[in-house]
Amino acid sequence: MWNKSISLPLPVLPEQDADGFPVPAGDSLIEHIPARQCTTSRIDETLASQDGYTIDMAVDINKVAYSGQSYFIDEADGAIYDIRATRPRQRGVLIQLTGELREHGKV
Repeated sequence: MWNKSISLPLPVLPEQDADGFPVPAGDSLIEHIPARQCTTSRIDETLASQDGYTIDMAVDINKVAYSGQSYFIDEADGAIYDIRATRPRQRGVLIQLTGELREHGKV
């Protein structure tokens, strides 16, 4: 069933130094989340095009692992995908993350 592995960022609380200034926190990741890469329908691609993005990868994961993150990382090649849409699947156990490949240099 699972044919991929992805990473999702952990929500990080802002830290402060002794003087009260914010300290930049490094990205912490939830790694090795089992995922299934799925195909998209023509309707999905048309709706994405109308919303101004392309679907580069769609994966199903357990919905417990997802908590509103804005991107995921494909562990096979390290590519970062911005999450553009989510959709519940299979009686609410899984959630589908629709991602658009992030261009290098963009945050």
